[in-house]
Amino acid sequence: MKGHRPSRSTSSYSCDARSWHACCGRASSTRNGVEIAGRIPELVPKVEPEKVASLAIEARTKMKLRHAPLSLVREMARHASYRKLVAETLEQVIQRADELAEFVALY
Repeated sequence: MKGHRPSRSTSSYSCDARSWHACCGRASSTRNGVEIAGRIPELVPKVEPEKVASLAIEARTKMKLRHAPLSLVREMARHASYRKLVAETLEQVIQRADELAEFVALY
């Protein structure tokens, strides 16, 4: 639709999802992955809590990643409006005993 602009959260979510998929898809350059991971604190507050939780769960369950989903949940824990989803998201993201220790270390 001409003149129609997506909402900020939708646009931020799309950017976040693309960034994460690039990072999580084992971007060709480690530097790119580090740069993208460094943007998590900036991107998470711009996206609806449910979408961030969904992205973290997808990264863990479908993409079989360990660190990226924990980083997303860690950022969710920093923001009061996201905290309601942290426990249930973490329950789905943590699949190995050592991942809880990793999460605590990030926290």
